[in-house]
Amino acid sequence: MYSNLDQGLLRKGLGRAIREAFEHAGKELVINKSGSSFADAEDDDKVYSLSMVEELVEFVVDNAYVEQGGRALRQVRGIPMGGNASPDIANLYCYSVEADYIDGLIENKDWGRLKELCSAARYIDDFLVWDTTPPPEELYGMSYAKTSDNDDDVPFIGMRIRTERHETPKNNWVRLSVYDKAANWKFKPTRFTHGHTAAPSTQGPGILKGMMQ
Repeated sequence: MYSNLDQGLLRKGLGRAIREAFEHAGKELVINKSGSSFADAEDDDKVYSLSMVEELVEFVVDNAYVEQGGRALRQVRGIPMGGNASPDIANLYCYSVEADYIDGLIENKDWGRLKELCSAARYIDDFLVWDTTPPPEELYGMSYAKTSDNDDDVPFIGMRIRTERHETPKNNWVRLSVYDKAANWKFKPTRFTHGHTAAPSTQGPGILKGMMQ
């Protein structure tokens, strides 16, 4: 997903999400030792306005470089998969697409479609829907890829979801279990990065926090 994002659509979507957050909060973004939040600033806090946040996010999108053969090349499509901000940027972009889609359904009073999506779930670029389809892939500017050909036995992130349907609905069931995709690989994966690599120290706790939320 990360490398396939259209940067023009990405900027538009991020702008929508950021503006909505500031309008909803009615305050500026405050960063201090406790973290970040929309709140009244105190003396030692760093305060960011809407325009400042928009400028910073646009800088991150526009300034991804790699070195190859002694040349510095700028990434003009997508965002770096290993970037610290990439998961949040991708998530906000997908949110903006889905918010526009839902607003359109409400405006058109398509209550049936809205009801179908009530149980939909997404974790960054992994979508899970029940007995329906997700929002059209062209809205995201990308294509969906199915993780299983069997709709009654599918993996979703680290979870395996199995269903069994019967003529009597009360006898239907859904069973959840742990899914380890590495178990099917034909090589032994390195599960933990070495302490002397360039992997940021925030990566491990960040992944754990994201999965727990």
